[in-house]
Amino acid sequence: MREWAIKNKMLETTVIGPSTRRFLTSIINGEDYIKAGRLGDTNGGAMRAAPIGIFHHGDIKMATEDAFESAVVSHGSKPGAGSTCAIAAAVACAVEGKVSIDEVMKSAIYGAHYGEENGYDIPAPSIEERIKLAIEVADRNKDKSLDEVSKMLYRLIGAGMKSYESIPLSLGVFYAGGGNYEKCLTAVINIGDDADTNGSIVGALCGAFKGASNIRDEWKSYIENTNHIDFYKMAKDILSARNKIIRKI
Repeated sequence: MREWAIKNKMLETTVIGPSTRRFLTSIINGEDYIKAGRLGDTNGGAMRAAPIGIFHHGDIKMATEDAFESAVVSHGSKPGAGSTCAIAAAVACAVEGKVSIDEVMKSAIYGAHYGEENGYDIPAPSIEERIKLAIEVADRNKDKSLDEVSKMLYRLIGAGMKSYESIPLSLGVFYAGGGNYEKCLTAVINIGDDADTNGSIVGALCGAFKGASNIRDEWKSYIENTNHIDFYKMAKDILSARNKIIRKI
């Protein structure tokens, strides 16, 4: 991470959030990055958590524990860790297949609880309770459109980079939209604010829940060609790494 940050001059860019910036600054300067990470309360940890859920597909406990280890270095506060664990746990549940959206949300709550129990205590709203609030709002307004429910969630929770806004909102939109990739992604991005991160998280949740076949081929091709990446190779590499570890055990 230190070599990557220096080579790409990450501290001179605006593409990283405040928690990641604090983490990179500390490792470049040879400081205690775990201590610096205690104050990380933004959504960068959660945004990068989906591969952990894929790696531990079907194993909510291991996904949560590894997500916490991932969070500690940069997003080690209660909300930072809680949000990271919530998304990893939700993806681990969803990507296994043949689960209900209620089970996915229960996994998110489990992850949020674990992360908040073990994260560094700072003054902040509860990720777990805000996820529950998002579920309650969606359930009370099933007669309304997804855009209307999304706006309600935005007014109650927010859509900013703080993890206690971004992650409960994203999970709420995912839940209210039944995990429909196109509808949920469009709804959360149209809210605005930290739209790229919220879109990333909702996209990961919906993709895990409904599968890659439910994403437009032209969308996948555009992202792959623009960024010179191969989604299928990345997915296979993650699962291959997991299988190698399992064989060693």
